[in-house]
Formats: sequence, structure tokens, C-alpha cells
Amino acid sequence: MIEMIILLSVVIAMIIAVYVAPTTSNSLNTPVVKKADKSIKIPEDSMLKRHFLANLQAEIESNFHSRPTDASLKRHYDSLIISEMDKYIQLNVA
Repeated sequence: MIEMIILLSVVIAMIIAVYVAPTTSNSLNTPVVKKADKSIKIPEDSMLKRHFLANLQAEIESNFHSRPTDASLKRHYDSLIISEMDKYIQLNVA
């Protein structure tokens, strides 16, 4: 009986941590992409450009929850990340 109580309390704590705890994810009122103080320039070299875009993608993904495992949710997640990258590039690149 005590094992069931402990297990139940652990499950409840996990649910609270996932759904109730504050996160850094995107909400409807706060944009993920913010305008930088000074504009940046995307490198022209292909390798530097690839690293720049990978870093930008990682930075934007850090503001969202982890990547979903379902195929259709992955597609929606990827399109969300790409749209956020486009917003960042349009706002901050000279």
C-alpha cells in the first residue's frame, strides 16, 4: 500500500512539473524572436552560413518544448521553427 502511495505521488509530481511549472516556451503574448540592438550579417561562406543557421535554429528551439516523436507533429514543429527563423532573419539581418 505504501508503494502505491509513493508511486502515485511521484506521478503527480511529474505531471505538475510538466504542465504547471513555468517554462521558457512560447506563449501567444510574447514573441520568441526579438529585434537585436544592431543588425547582423549572414556569412557568405557556405560552411559559416550553415553553422550560423544551425546555431540560430538551436537558439530558437531552446525556447520551445522538446521535439515531438509523432511524424505529423514533427512536421508542424519543423514548420514552426522555420517560420521563427524567417522572422528573426527578416528583423535582424541587414
